[in-house]
This record gives sequence, structure tokens and C-alpha cells, in this order.
Amino acid sequence: MSSTRPFGPGPHPWEIGFSFGRAIQQPALRIWGGELSQVGQAQQALLHRARCSAAARQGLYSPVMEDAEADPRLPSRADRAASLV
Repeated sequence: MSSTRPFGPGPHPWEIGFSFGRAIQQPALRIWGGELSQVGQAQQALLHRARCSAAARQGLYSPVMEDAEADPRLPSRADRAASLV
């Protein structure tokens, strides 16, 4: 966000957007793995990532949201970070 500093503190007539597409999809795709039996779990992972991304867009994201992900079948925060490498 440092690149927005030249514009001053705001408010501004434009909205800054980010592409979270792959970050939202990757955990769900990894869980699904082409297995019909994994569809429900993959959908839950997709919903979780979408909610976190929506919160980030609104400036409401907190790492606590990741810890609230209590389902052990979903990839951990460390697993998600490793998938980005």
C-alpha cells in the first residue's frame, strides 16, 4: 500500500482493488483434488477464503479469522502459505 501514499490520506473517489482469485481457489482445489467425496470440504474452504478476502477488502481482516477455522480437514495456515511458494 506504500505506492498509494503519494495520493495522501484520502478519502479518494476511487476504490483500490486486489485480485484474490488464486488465493481463494488454491486451498479448495487442493482439498477437492478431483474427488467427488471432497466437494463439500472444498466448498467450505472456498467459502472461508472468500469471507477472509471480503474482510480484507473492507479493512476488517484479522489473523484471528484463520484460527477460527476449526475444521482439521482444511489446510492449515502454514499449508496455505507453503502452497504460495
